[in-house]
Amino acid sequence: MNNIISKSIFTLTSLVALTACGQSPQMVQIPQRAAAIQMQAQQQTTAHEFMIRFNQDAHPIVLDKFLQKYSLQLVRVIPQMSTYVVRMQVTSERNLQAALAAMQNEFVVYNIEENQQMKADPVFEMGISPIIRR
Repeated sequence: MNNIISKSIFTLTSLVALTACGQSPQMVQIPQRAAAIQMQAQQQTTAHEFMIRFNQDAHPIVLDKFLQKYSLQLVRVIPQMSTYVVRMQVTSERNLQAALAAMQNEFVVYNIEENQQMKADPVFEMGISPIIRR
């Protein structure tokens, strides 16, 4: 019984203190919830890079709207190929495939492919000096 009374007094004291400071208990909890939701979303997303080749006649304004529509972050532009390298945050493989299918159906898109980094094999050094003599 004493435990319930002491918890109730603590809760009431906290509410009075928060109200006296001009804050309601709900105002304090909302930023904490928002921060928790944001942290959870950041932990569950992964970044994927893609090369999107657009049709030659696509206007830059249309391309900017395309990037905004799919929440794409522009990494770089390859103007000779009408290609944008973009980064996209996704939460699951299903969302990734759905987004790629939707983007591929856009009239301005010619082709989409994953941006794969090419890695060269290490060069074998034989340690031979040149044969040229003076």
